[in-house]
Amino acid sequence: MLILGWDEFSEKARNLVHYGIRLIEDGLGITLTEMLIQLCATLVLFLVVRFFVWNKVTAILDARKKKVRDALQSRDEAIKAHDELIQENEKEREKLKLDANKIVENAKQKSYIEAEQIIKDAELEAKQKIESAEKEIQIMISESEEEMKKEMVNVAYEMAEAIVQKEIEKEQYPLNVDEFMKKVHADDKNS
Repeated sequence: MLILGWDEFSEKARNLVHYGIRLIEDGLGITLTEMLIQLCATLVLFLVVRFFVWNKVTAILDARKKKVRDALQSRDEAIKAHDELIQENEKEREKLKLDANKIVENAKQKSYIEAEQIIKDAELEAKQKIESAEKEIQIMISESEEEMKKEMVNVAYEMAEAIVQKEIEKEQYPLNVDEFMKKVHADDKNS
C-alpha cells in the first residue's frame, strides 16, 4: 500500500485538476476564465430576468390561465344551460302534444255529439214528414172514401131508378153507405 505525504498528495491533486481543466478546455474549446465569465453572465442574466421580467411573464401566464379557466367554466355553464333548455323544450313539447291530443279528443267528442244531434234531428224530421205524409194519405183516403160513397149512392140510386122505373128522390130514402161499406169489407174478408 502506498502512503503519500501531504506534499505528494497536493502535487498529484494539482496535476489532476490541471489535467481536468485542460481536458475541459480542449473538449469545450473555452478556457476556465471564459467559463467562469460565462457562468457569471448567465447568473446575472438569470437574476435580471428573475427580478425584472419573471413577475411580468408569470402575471401574463396567470392571466392567460385564468382566461382559459374562465372560458372553460363559461363553456361548461353554456353546455349546462343548453342541456337545461333542451330538457325544458322536451317537456314543453310533451305538454304541447298532450294539449294537442286533448284538443283532438275534445273535437272528436264534440263532432260525435254533433253527429248524434244531426242524426236525431234528421230522424225527428223524417218522423214528422212520415206522420205528415200519413195524415195527408189519411185525408186523401177519407176524401176518396167520401167521393166513393157519393158515387156509390149515385150509382145505387140510378140502379134503383132503373129497376123501379120511376124516379126516387134521394132525400126521401137516405142510403147508409157506412153500413154498406162495412158489409162489403166483411164480405171481402170472409171470401
